[in-house]
Amino acid sequence: DRNYDIPEGLLGGLSMHESYGNPSEIGSSGEAGIPQLMAGVAQQYGLRVLGNSRSTSRDRNHVLKLKELIEECKGEHSCLVEADERFDPEKSLDAAARFLKDKYKQHGSWDDALSAYNRGNPAKNASSTTYVKNVRAAHHYWLREKLKSYAYWFKVSSWKLWLKKRVYVQSIRKITDREMMKTFVGKII
Repeated sequence: DRNYDIPEGLLGGLSMHESYGNPSEIGSSGEAGIPQLMAGVAQQYGLRVLGNSRSTSRDRNHVLKLKELIEECKGEHSCLVEADERFDPEKSLDAAARFLKDKYKQHGSWDDALSAYNRGNPAKNASSTTYVKNVRAAHHYWLREKLKSYAYWFKVSSWKLWLKKRVYVQSIRKITDREMMKTFVGKII
């Protein structure tokens, strides 16, 4: 997200909404991969696509070809990636991020950009559409989960640091106590 000046977690939320993060997902209109890119959009952003579809909207023939590919590859993801780069998570997410950023530059708001990502042009009141609301909900969920993981990491790290400090302080005390005892016992004897 940071590489493209996209709000943190927005691409994650978009991906969760589009495919639940499944890199082998195909949609009913011919979209494919984690960000569910249409063939024409994927090609515009430099991805190799199965067949000769240039469609940026519903293409039933392309859907049939994608289903045949899934059957042919028998669940082997590398086979899918060889035939269509939309199934490559890194490449498809890069293309989706650039596409979303271009939509933002074109329309001036992230909600309009999300709406345009989904339908080509933004809806009149993009923020109130089901699609944008669902992507935003997934976006906020993604951010909460990331925050929880940071909080957990911080808690564990703090606990480890506290534990190390305590062990270190206790070992210094033990050494100090022993040295003091030797000194004290040595003076008595």
